[in-house]
Amino acid sequence: MPISTTILENGVVKTWDSDASILTFTIPNSNRATVDTYIEAVLESVKNWDTSNPYYGIQDITSPDVSLTPYLRGRLPEITQLFMDKEINSYIVLVMDNSFTAGVMKAFGRLMSRNTPFVTINFVTDISKAHEWIAKQHTPIS
Repeated sequence: MPISTTILENGVVKTWDSDASILTFTIPNSNRATVDTYIEAVLESVKNWDTSNPYYGIQDITSPDVSLTPYLRGRLPEITQLFMDKEINSYIVLVMDNSFTAGVMKAFGRLMSRNTPFVTINFVTDISKAHEWIAKQHTPIS
């Protein structure tokens, strides 16, 4: 149940759920401007995160206009590097369709997850499954 939703530039949606400990981003496309808005919003959220609490994130990339462009692929390591630098235990689930592009994104996500010991990534095909997975990982913020 959302407790706060903000529509950012370029149609990126940022939603805090539950007890303000689950952060969902909905990404409408993978245009450069949208990618920049999304990456900067995630970086800002992680920079301000209390490292004594786990990070729970849902990335809704179900829009058919989202793909793993070279530009997006180039910017994603900024996020994983920040999680590593801050040593935040993180549980992130990507909601995507079953397309070929989703398969490529899963492979890239698994590679990133192996290189970031503090980050656990899962992949699902609908938002309700994302919430179920996060609930299994979730410890309320202290």
